[in-house]
Amino acid sequence: AELKRKLALAGEPNAEVAQAEQVNGVPFFAQTYSGISGKELPSLIDEHKERLKSGVILLITESDNRVSIAAGVSSDLVDKISAVDIVRCAVPEIGGKGGGGRPDLAQGGGTDVLGVEKAISAVRSFLS
Repeated sequence: AELKRKLALAGEPNAEVAQAEQVNGVPFFAQTYSGISGKELPSLIDEHKERLKSGVILLITESDNRVSIAAGVSSDLVDKISAVDIVRCAVPEIGGKGGGGRPDLAQGGGTDVLGVEKAISAVRSFLS
C-alpha cells in the first residue's frame, strides 16, 4: 500500500501546479489512479493540497469494479467552494449516490468505471 502511494505521488514535485487547469480562475487538478484503495485518497488529497497551495483537487481510483472519488479544497477557497458539493456533483456520473465529508475534504463512490471522465467533466462544469 505504501509503495502504491509513493508511486501515485511520484514525478515532478510541482506537477500539480503545472498540470492544474484554470477553471473560472480556480486551479483545478484532477488525477485518476488504478489499484489504489479509496481509503488512501484522503492522505493523497492532503499531499496534493500541500503541493498545489491553492485550488481544487479531484482524485479518482478504480479498484475491484468500484470507483472511489475524493475532492479537496484548499483553505483559502473553502468559503466559496465545498468539497462535499464537488463530490455530490461527480458521484452520479459513476453510478453512486450521496457522498459526504467536510468542506475541505469529501469522498464518495460508485460502480460505473466508464463514468470517470464524465465525473471529471461534471466537476469542471460545476466550477465554471
